[in-house]
Amino acid sequence: MSILPTGRRLTDEELKKLVDADSIRAGSYRHKKSGQVYFAQSTPVLIEKTMVTAIVYSNREGICFVRPVDEFNEKFVFVDPMETPIVIVCPA
Repeated sequence: MSILPTGRRLTDEELKKLVDADSIRAGSYRHKKSGQVYFAQSTPVLIEKTMVTAIVYSNREGICFVRPVDEFNEKFVFVDPMETPIVIVCPA
């Protein structure tokens, strides 16, 4: 079992949710509605207060967002890097 920063141990069910979130791989994802492209980290995080597994992702400007895995899977689709090259704009 893993231990949270508060000292509480994760249950087997909570650990399974983290493992299931590993199906999201690091890379670029397109938002289905807006068409914007975002970069998702491969390591899922746990929102301790709600015990919801989430994904951290960022836009091209580097602004980070956190969204529950289920919601992320509903709203985003993986972008094949060979199909759509991603250009990251660095601030001057």
